[in-house]
Amino acid sequence: MRKALRAAARSKGFSGRLSDLSLASIVQFLELEQKNGTLEIFTKDRRGAMHFRSGRIVGAVGGRHAGEMAFYRFLGWTEGFFQFEIGNPEVPAGAAITADTQALLLEGARRQDELKRLQAALPPPRTCLVVSPRLDALLQGRRLTPDISRLLGQFNGQRTVAEVLEESEDDLKAAEVIARLVTKGILTPRAA
Repeated sequence: MRKALRAAARSKGFSGRLSDLSLASIVQFLELEQKNGTLEIFTKDRRGAMHFRSGRIVGAVGGRHAGEMAFYRFLGWTEGFFQFEIGNPEVPAGAAITADTQALLLEGARRQDELKRLQAALPPPRTCLVVSPRLDALLQGRRLTPDISRLLGQFNGQRTVAEVLEESEDDLKAAEVIARLVTKGILTPRAA
């Protein structure tokens, strides 16, 4: 497979399935080959792009996420397709990344491991949560931080855990907070 990738990379680009080759492997390959271009990744309902110069990731954007946060989210995509097009990429405003590629990969792997660990404390992804009517009693006069208030406002009984995590600025921090709020009984599954 790597031999085929090298041959394809000498042409105008290459493409494939994320189930056949992980995004981390593709990124390492592009770094090793010092490629310039754009790696587009897409699933049936999500799209993203990473930009490379001399093999370094210089930008990433996908949905409402950009920069390092977009890159970290992409690492969790295991299904879908990728296409690399050789060229001189233009990085959209706000999508620039200055961190070293290997540092990004290490942090991304750490984040993915932490998200997997948190999944045990989270309800299933398609669960709709609501704020407990006992919230005031549970808080015992304490005030919520603005971030937690904003997060709680997203759980209206219609939105799933997966939707809230996808729309959050930092999915790892949001998962940590949701897990704590579920454990404390502040967020509960919507009654059927």
